[in-house]
Amino acid sequence: MTQPTTEPEPEPSLVEQWAWYGLIRAREKLTLELERELQRAHGLPLSWLEILMHLAKQPAPRKITDVVSTVLLSQSQTSRALDQMVGRGLVTRASSTDDARARTVALTDAGRRVCVEGMALQWHVVREQMLDRLSPAQVQILAQIWQELDAVPANALDHKTGP
Repeated sequence: MTQPTTEPEPEPSLVEQWAWYGLIRAREKLTLELERELQRAHGLPLSWLEILMHLAKQPAPRKITDVVSTVLLSQSQTSRALDQMVGRGLVTRASSTDDARARTVALTDAGRRVCVEGMALQWHVVREQMLDRLSPAQVQILAQIWQELDAVPANALDHKTGP
């Protein structure tokens, strides 16, 4: 990140202001709708779906530290979510087989089912609230913008798998 100069920054243009405001509003609206639908359908917050999706991509139990480094939650938020998910029977915890100090976490069958259903619901909401309102060319441009802003990995659009 660059350091601010002693010279004042130019005022953002009206287009820049609306681009920023639109990003914030679109994210907030989409997140609120996803939270509402996931709570209604499964009684779980969006942050849990993120954890479930991460675990579903892994063939073996994951170290909790790996989960923490992957999701957009703090260590304490992730630990608290995992505690609650264990209580709901969505994940199991165990001692690591290769590191006695570490704990691992894995999806249960119920967790995998909720993950699949939650992901389908997520994509339904994303399509309804965003993707269906844009042309394919606009979606491509948006994906390229996120790549340029390092919000998705470099060359992510060249791979055959999603996030």
